[in-house]
Amino acid sequence: MDLELFLKKLASDEPAPGGGTASAIAGSMGAALLAMVAKLSSKTEPSAASVSNEAERLMETSNRLAKEDEKAFESVVAAYKLPKQTEKEKSIRAEKIEETLKKATQVPLQSALVSLDVLKLAEEFVSKANKNAISDIGVAALLAKAAAEGAILNVFINLASLKDNAFVKQHRAEAEKVIEAGESRTRKIMQAVYASLRAPAG
Repeated sequence: MDLELFLKKLASDEPAPGGGTASAIAGSMGAALLAMVAKLSSKTEPSAASVSNEAERLMETSNRLAKEDEKAFESVVAAYKLPKQTEKEKSIRAEKIEETLKKATQVPLQSALVSLDVLKLAEEFVSKANKNAISDIGVAALLAKAAAEGAILNVFINLASLKDNAFVKQHRAEAEKVIEAGESRTRKIMQAVYASLRAPAG
């Protein structure tokens, strides 16, 4: 994805790409930064190679979900544009809206969970990271947290339009867990990052 082209599309008056896609891109950047930190730590940390490989896998997954999120929302927009003159048309339209909204809810939830995995990986690695790149792992964590929470905002806004109460209840509960875990993991990572950055030199 060309960055300049993406930003122009994001800044346009088109509804997609929107916040869900932007959140997934933020998640992929967080994962990419974590991979970089792991590679810069490889001379002194045996686990660095596996961390880098996993971070790159998460980066690729986030990129894929960014594209899926845009397509999912475009499907929602198309569903709302379906004809609604007759009762049959209204019924078909309502079913299609429900179907596409569910997909548009599941994709950002997946994206949020991937960003949560980035945070988990960063939390496990922060104490082993190259101290010269400790600020980068902090940025990776902040990007991943923003990605997870941004994706969850998209989950919530879509849940508000759904009629399937069981689906709504299940996905709202999962979303709340993501927010809680993201805040907890980010707090621990940033405490370690700031402790390292504020430590006396020498």
